[in-house]
Amino acid sequence: MTLRAATASAGRATPDNLRLAVAPGPLAGPTLARIIGIGASRAELPVDRLEDAMTVADIIAVHAPALLAGGARLELSAQMRPGRLELQIGLLTAGGAQRLLTADGAAPGGPTIERLVNAAVTVSGSGGEMLSIEVLGAADEASRASATGTPDVVRDEPADFAVTGRSHRSGVHILSVRGEIDISTAPKVKLAAREAVFAGSNRVVLDLSNTTFLDSTGLGVIIALARLLRPDGDIAIVNSDPSIAKTFEITGLAEIFTVCATREEAIAALTGAG
Repeated sequence: MTLRAATASAGRATPDNLRLAVAPGPLAGPTLARIIGIGASRAELPVDRLEDAMTVADIIAVHAPALLAGGARLELSAQMRPGRLELQIGLLTAGGAQRLLTADGAAPGGPTIERLVNAAVTVSGSGGEMLSIEVLGAADEASRASATGTPDVVRDEPADFAVTGRSHRSGVHILSVRGEIDISTAPKVKLAAREAVFAGSNRVVLDLSNTTFLDSTGLGVIIALARLLRPDGDIAIVNSDPSIAKTFEITGLAEIFTVCATREEAIAALTGAG
């Protein structure tokens, strides 16, 4: 399901600004998750902060419908800058912004929006309240460095590493990785994979034809991607590297995932062609 099909209406979208209006109901959660997920990915937030942003989406979907002012739609805009995601939610009833900030998570006892974001501002007007929140990518790293007195070790992304994605005419999304997938590069692969899923792709070919190494962190990314896609979608992997194939066999993942020798075979496996 595409974002447009999932929303009641969609506004103007630019690379730096996403907007939508969604009616409360079963589609509200997936719709908010997609647009906030896309925003967090474009802002290049690290994986842990992306997870926080997704939790914020869940909380909004659960609690905001009861706090809407006047109209029946929840309006949300996302603005992205490197390392920064800004969200505006409204229109809410008087006092609704604070109630949404402190609502007891998407599940009882869960984290609140107030605890997950870096800043929150309530803007009041004649029609109701808008809640503006900000998620920063560097906040967790800065707080850890402050607490320990020493900065975390930063692993530079190798110069020969790249992850690219594109849509195939069959509707399959192809994610290609060049270089090593390890602790320094796996977050980049995870962000690219999540952005594809949040944009509406439920069939993904992970092309490892040019991948030279895959460690346990990379395996975790593949497993997480499969969980996002299933049961409505699926993943197929392209691999011809003997060492990576051996890793799949030892871990038992060769029996769980469809592993193909070529991209064409992987696309056919997902589409039923051939």
